Amino acid sequence: MLSKLTDYYSKRNGRERAMLWCVVGVALLLWFSSEMKGCSTLSSEISSLSSKKKVALSTIEQEPMIRRELDDVLKNFDISRTLSPISLQIAVENCARRAELSYSLSNAATKDAGRFKINTITLSCQRGALKNLADFESGMQALEPYVMFSRASLDGNSAGEVSAKYEISSFEFNAEK
Repeated sequence: MLSKLTDYYSKRNGRERAMLWCVVGVALLLWFSSEMKGCSTLSSEISSLSSKKKVALSTIEQEPMIRRELDDVLKNFDISRTLSPISLQIAVENCARRAELSYSLSNAATKDAGRFKINTITLSCQRGALKNLADFESGMQALEPYVMFSRASLDGNSAGEVSAKYEISSFEFNAEK
């Protein structure tokens, strides 16, 4: 096989030999470039995994402290006070009525989050008084930490009227998990 290649090469003139070396060179360059991309990808994956490993090891080292904090939270946490979607809607409506808001309320959306379900509802209020919104927020604070504001957007006008949109979330224990 090698003798056939040397015979083929020796029968070519100088220009054909140069072109052959160029083709071989370009093929080697493309192969080398492809290998370098693979090495670069591999290197970035290794560095990513290395940083994730450092974070994991750091978290593992802090396990006793995290466990103590979790135990402290669980002492003050009452699973029976978590709110279902309907309970969330009722609680938000009660707070809005007590604050004398003119509002509209969306249906509660539920998202599975492992051992918990996160329920989210949106309350919109058009042209309300700022004092009424403050009363509503104070009423909602009584439901913390089981209910919290995920997002709030307020927009006022020169007449002192405020439009508000609140995204309110609660969580409940997911007994199925």
